[in-house]
Amino acid sequence: MTVSRVKEKVDKIFECYLQLDYVNGKGQISYKYPENFSNSDILSNVPVFCFPVSEMQVGQYFSFTITNSAESMFSFGYTITTSPTSCICVVSYLPWHDFFCKFVSMVVKVRSMAQYHKSAQEFIQSLYSFPVPPPGPFPVDAGSMKCKLTVPDHRGLVSLNENRNLAVLLGRLNTRCIYTLYMALLMERRIILTSNSLDKCSAAVYAARDLIYPMYWQHVFIPLLPE
Repeated sequence: MTVSRVKEKVDKIFECYLQLDYVNGKGQISYKYPENFSNSDILSNVPVFCFPVSEMQVGQYFSFTITNSAESMFSFGYTITTSPTSCICVVSYLPWHDFFCKFVSMVVKVRSMAQYHKSAQEFIQSLYSFPVPPPGPFPVDAGSMKCKLTVPDHRGLVSLNENRNLAVLLGRLNTRCIYTLYMALLMERRIILTSNSLDKCSAAVYAARDLIYPMYWQHVFIPLLPE
């Protein structure tokens, strides 16, 4: 029986919210919430993975994985670029890719409107204070900002209609390639996926990992490898 490296007992929806800038050839954290967040594994690795290439496209969403050095558990960084040299990143132990894709996209949209900048901060703080909800619709009421997110159910096979990553993978590879990839995963072979698109490459790697459910990938897992 294989054991998942995704943390099962999680207290918060996300661990921290970060704003980063690309300065002098490297990423730097310009803002974090909560301010007292001090996990060194996350704070040292996020700036590297948030800027995996020197030229970033605006509005590009991607995710990456950081392995906890003490417990060998995964934490996930959900990132969206706000300019060629800046981005926001939400780090969570929860593998909720579609959930956080919508979340960070909404934060970017609201931050772009000056009159709602305070609402974005309230939205972030409100979601941080929520306990982890069960699968299904999840309404968020943060002052003047209200929305409905959907919490995924990972207790079964992934669904094409509900999983953005799987849709990307199946849309980029033909049937023969999918079959070959699936067999390679079952045989625990070394696998490298490449793409000209950062977001599609990231999505395809996570979808490939989910293909072998209810088994779990046990070896080295690097969804995004910086230059």
